[in-house]
Amino acid sequence: MENQNYRIATPDLLRGLAVLFMVQVHVMELLVREELYHGFWGKLSLFLGGVPAAPLFMVLMGWFLAWRQKSSSAMALRGLKLFMGGILLNIGLNATLLYRIWITKEYAYLDPWAYIFGADILPFAGLALLTIAALKSILKENGWLWIAVGLLVAAVSPWVSNLFGSVLPDYLAAFLGSELFWSYFPLFPWLLYPLTGYGAMLLSQKFSFRSSKSLWLLPVLFLGAFHYGWEISTELERYYHHNLLFGLWALVFIILLAAAVHFWGKSFSQSRIGQYLQWTGRNVTAFYVFQWLLIGNLGTIYYQNFGYSAWLTLSILFILLSSGLVLIWKQRGKIRKMVYSPKQEGEKR
Repeated sequence: MENQNYRIATPDLLRGLAVLFMVQVHVMELLVREELYHGFWGKLSLFLGGVPAAPLFMVLMGWFLAWRQKSSSAMALRGLKLFMGGILLNIGLNATLLYRIWITKEYAYLDPWAYIFGADILPFAGLALLTIAALKSILKENGWLWIAVGLLVAAVSPWVSNLFGSVLPDYLAAFLGSELFWSYFPLFPWLLYPLTGYGAMLLSQKFSFRSSKSLWLLPVLFLGAFHYGWEISTELERYYHHNLLFGLWALVFIILLAAAVHFWGKSFSQSRIGQYLQWTGRNVTAFYVFQWLLIGNLGTIYYQNFGYSAWLTLSILFILLSSGLVLIWKQRGKIRKMVYSPKQEGEKR
């Protein structure tokens, strides 16, 4: 079997792109003035920070889970760590806000628990891993079943979300599906993406879709429904709680984006930018954490205080700072391994 540590250029490039798209949209949401945020450039930022960011990232997470073939117990443990890490990240990125709620009382009217238990992408990723671990023994290696379950989740989301919101405590319902403002990435409908990615990887091991004559329909479907996709992508409330139709359009978008990166990425992956994107993709969790710690806390201090020029400038700045912090973090890990690794045989007493 192929070495599971082998890295695939296209998924790493895509993950690198996804996290950079997330950086720019976080800058736009938190730091650019509200009247500009609702203008064309704000909508463009939201569009780029929509499907090419979180949905793409979650499809790739499902893809890698199927590719690595880890046990259900290993997935569940990783899921618990991601969920708890996501809660800790919520506290970290909102540290200055929580300080102003609890200590200075400047924002005492805000509910701090809505920020601590915000259903952001890391807690969702943890819950998605737990779900996949539970489904693995049921759906097994049937890729079509994984995709069908993902589609079913998206299809029933509008009704299930209302049910969760009416019968469960708010802070639990937010993670499963509700209309609460801190329910950003609930399981319903967002499970669609990791489950589809998982199923797609299983199918790719059995079938080749490269020569399929029906693939020409994908650009037609994407362009035909582009206005619909744009409208939902640029309205956060609808984007966070979208329906199956948008989910299908998003999957078509992701397939086309992946195909384009795969086609043009062969030479691009060897360039400095391509190498950087792959490095970012390989360290995507650490990069995501650092950029949120920086942007989230600065966003409390300078909330919607800058113009359009700052959107690009600050995005580049946070990308550079996050890259530097990831490098420091990796060096720290290497030093710890050197210090705590077993001594060589000749050095033993």
